[in-house]
Amino acid sequence: MQGLKVQSVSKEDFNKWVQETQKTSPKLTKEQYDQLMLQGHAAEMTFSSTHLEWVNHVNDPEYAIRVRERLGQLPKGTVDSNGKLPDENSMDKSMKNHTGSH
Repeated sequence: MQGLKVQSVSKEDFNKWVQETQKTSPKLTKEQYDQLMLQGHAAEMTFSSTHLEWVNHVNDPEYAIRVRERLGQLPKGTVDSNGKLPDENSMDKSMKNHTGSH
């Protein structure tokens, strides 16, 4: 089960946390971020930077799938040569072929 821990703090306490984090926490690397894209559990981590230098998931929603494929968690060919998921029509045809329905 996944969970999200939320803490409500004053703006002043939040700003203190940001300043302390920027001083003491490492910057997030692309390699670390890609590892976080793998399915599974991760310990709590704090970084002083974000993933937005490499990817904005709004503009590239298939990023995590490509990472999982590249790192061997998904079979090769899960995404096309452009890094995109197959469209619904080809997925429907593929599912019919695998289930024996015509």
